[in-house]
Amino acid sequence: MNYFSIEKKQGDTWIEVNAIIEEYGFNDMGYILSERQTTEIEINWEWLYGELTSGEYRVIKKISPINPHTNEGTYFIPSSEFIID
Repeated sequence: MNYFSIEKKQGDTWIEVNAIIEEYGFNDMGYILSERQTTEIEINWEWLYGELTSGEYRVIKKISPINPHTNEGTYFIPSSEFIID
């Protein structure tokens, strides 16, 4: 499973959802995408967050440059928003 986190919208603010387990980890997998290319990754959040309550959510993914000598830093970006009724 690749790194992800889930945030829930409360008013105008996004708040990270608390995990239901204390110790967990992710595989550090890489995907090579060219500029403006997209991909889909299926995420099963239940093992980490349990059943989510009604509300507006978004998935946060970690993005790192392929060549750290020319592009420094790791970025955490919202990648998908969804609603649970």
